[in-house]
Amino acid sequence: MNVENERSIREKWLWEREALRVFVGLMVLASVVLICVLYPIFGRKSLVALFFVGVGLVCGIVYGIVGMKVERLRLFISAEGEEGIQSLIVNGLIQSPGISFFKDDEIVLCPLVGERLTIRLADIVSFRQVKWFNGKLLLFKTGFWLSVPGRGRLGVAVANSYSELL
Repeated sequence: MNVENERSIREKWLWEREALRVFVGLMVLASVVLICVLYPIFGRKSLVALFFVGVGLVCGIVYGIVGMKVERLRLFISAEGEEGIQSLIVNGLIQSPGISFFKDDEIVLCPLVGERLTIRLADIVSFRQVKWFNGKLLLFKTGFWLSVPGRGRLGVAVANSYSELL
């Protein structure tokens, strides 16, 4: 079963194509609405609202590049025979999108930035399920902080539809 396509738009990460299209579309729509409402009052000064189109397009380009890299990583991991989950991974001070998956008695975290982490489930002393993850509120997502001896801060956040798998 491929849960990846069955998730709602709310559970998708911003770097995923569907969510990115909605975000950029909303930025453009907000800009057009603002201009239409403010133009009769302020005239040409209301064209400053075009700034939101620029912000949407810049975010779209940046998150689009990140999304392509995450998708390429997911396809590489799928070629190895594993079913990966798109996730947000924190290793020490580095926070990065990536792919996480289970392999026998291990959890494997593959961030875009940093090295691939393989953690035996027996080595995990404790874990904590959180909604605030690394200073950010996770809406429609669930974060897990893992306590592993010999490692610094280690966390992974996944969509709610996957949180029961972890």
